[in-house]
Amino acid sequence: MANTTKILQIGLIVLGIALLGGIVAWFFSVGALLSFEVAFLGFLFVVGGSFVGVLRRVRAQQQDCISQDSISLDSRQNLTQDSQPQDSQLAEESKESRNQANQDNSTFSARFVLGTQMSFSLLRMLGYIVFTGLILFLLHYRLFALMWFFAGLCVALVVLVGLGMFMVKACKYTKM
Repeated sequence: MANTTKILQIGLIVLGIALLGGIVAWFFSVGALLSFEVAFLGFLFVVGGSFVGVLRRVRAQQQDCISQDSISLDSRQNLTQDSQPQDSQLAEESKESRNQANQDNSTFSARFVLGTQMSFSLLRMLGYIVFTGLILFLLHYRLFALMWFFAGLCVALVVLVGLGMFMVKACKYTKM
């Protein structure tokens, strides 16, 4: 419930900034309004798609780690019931096997595959397609205003960095 309200608040803030920028750009021309909104919303779609792809990947890895920890905890409990002296030796072997697994996972090919999966997330690609289509629309109808397009990109970047910093601070304070 708290996550839903936080997402709704962030969405309303972003929508408010988009509307405010659009109103300012509208006073100059319709092309300025459309260029600003295309840049602002297109950039948000691309970065939002990237964020969702990375978030899914992190959550999947987190679930894998949790399931591996629960499996190793169950096996440790079974072993402690069987024999006490072997427990310390098993703990050392478990640490060594985890270190070996971490080293294996950090090979070049594994990192390359991870980077490729994150770069080619479906939502990110969809964001680029929509962004490109909207730019082509503006160019076709001669409504593209370069200054307002860059203004939209800059405002979107500032908004995303600001929201990111806010979220990091909020997470730090809630974990303390």
